[in-house]
Amino acid sequence: MNLDAIRAVAAAVLYEGYMLYPYRPSALKNRSQGWSFGTLLPPSYVAENPGESDLMQSEVLLLASGDSVVEAEARFLQLLGEGAETLERTVHSALPISAAGPGIETNFAFGDEDHSGVRGVLEIQTRRLDTLFKLTVRFRNRTESDQKLLNRDQAIKRGLIAAHALITIQNGRFVSLIDPPEQFRTAVSSCKQIGVFPVMVGNETEQNAMLLSPITLYDYPKLASESKGDFFDSTEIDEMLSLRVLTLSDTEKEEIRATGGRVSQLLERTEALSRTELSSLHGTMQPVRTEKQR
Repeated sequence: MNLDAIRAVAAAVLYEGYMLYPYRPSALKNRSQGWSFGTLLPPSYVAENPGESDLMQSEVLLLASGDSVVEAEARFLQLLGEGAETLERTVHSALPISAAGPGIETNFAFGDEDHSGVRGVLEIQTRRLDTLFKLTVRFRNRTESDQKLLNRDQAIKRGLIAAHALITIQNGRFVSLIDPPEQFRTAVSSCKQIGVFPVMVGNETEQNAMLLSPITLYDYPKLASESKGDFFDSTEIDEMLSLRVLTLSDTEKEEIRATGGRVSQLLERTEALSRTELSSLHGTMQPVRTEKQR
């Protein structure tokens, strides 16, 4: 299992919407802390704001045995201070398939004196369904606030941003929820998803990893080999954004450089593209899987 390759796909999900073109913090679209994908907000705010959520949940199917072990790696961004600076956070848990009872809960807390903390819990449990096992993964924001959160900008400072999870299994394999074998379709229809949808990732022959993604993906998503790095916006293409970045004014570029971090690196990477590298972003033909190949 190539976890580095799987985490590279997950990282693209993690930073979806992190900063949008023209990548200036002063731009209107970047002044609002929207983070519409996978944001889990404090339960007190969610209770008063229908449509928001403090929970993501996924149910998937496993073919496993008594010595199988499921591992979950929940990931999110924590917003720092008043700007768009963030920290990556990861919560790990593992559960043997042979474990009976309600499963396992892993509580977590992140924070220090310099910024507001966040709290939550990662829950995983399994139960047998005839020849299959059903795995349930829940990830909750349990952050309490000592003051009323008046708007989303305040709530998101206590949020789990771009929350998603990687799940892997040792000595077993997952069943695709998008393209399951015929005998498992009824079981698949019983799986309930909240805020995320599971897709297969990694090696197609191993079937031992899934990404619980807050954005719509197909099974086995991969990063294009031509891409030189994240642009934080999957609705655009690298060539278009590269050309746009190159046409920014000197003043705009200076503002981006002053921001530092990933956005400044994006600018430096784009300005360093050779003519050949830029041409390679124009597009390639990819094989389409037909019904007979499925």
